[in-house]
Amino acid sequence: MRELELIERCKQGDSDAFDALIRPHLPMAYRTAVLIIHDRHAAQDAVQDALVEVFQNIRRFEPRKSASFATWFYRIVVHRALNAARRRRNFFEFKDTMSSEPTPSEIVMTREDKERVWAAIQAMKPEYRAVIVLHYFHDFSIEEISGILRVRQGTVKSRLHKARKLIASRLREMDREAELKGAVCFDERP
Repeated sequence: MRELELIERCKQGDSDAFDALIRPHLPMAYRTAVLIIHDRHAAQDAVQDALVEVFQNIRRFEPRKSASFATWFYRIVVHRALNAARRRRNFFEFKDTMSSEPTPSEIVMTREDKERVWAAIQAMKPEYRAVIVLHYFHDFSIEEISGILRVRQGTVKSRLHKARKLIASRLREMDREAELKGAVCFDERP
């Protein structure tokens, strides 16, 4: 069944149509929330909150005036995840154990590189993490991210630029720490 038909049926209160409309988007919505919040339970709550909001507001969604349904839905998920991340001041250590096919960049990166990059991403503010996750892990365009976050495309570009700089800076810092640690170990030998 086509998306527009499902949306119209949802507007008439058809819960089966809502399930059919939303189900294909749930894995990515959950993955996005986990990457932003760094807590699986809080991510489930954020996605659940987003689902309630979508269900309650589906009548307001106008496919001809708005972005795609996916963009509209992810906008709500990302906002719920950002709100949850802002409420949480102490982030849990994040290890991505979700199964998914590796991207070309994941194939190239070693496990150690991935952990270092994740550590750098974790240290960022949620608004920077969100653009990194949406752009590099979910392949959304600048325009789509702009629609999801409801910020200007220039803001998305500047956040991506700043986030890349933060990652590079943190990786350099980690390298210096490792060098100092290695130097101390080397100097302590008899």
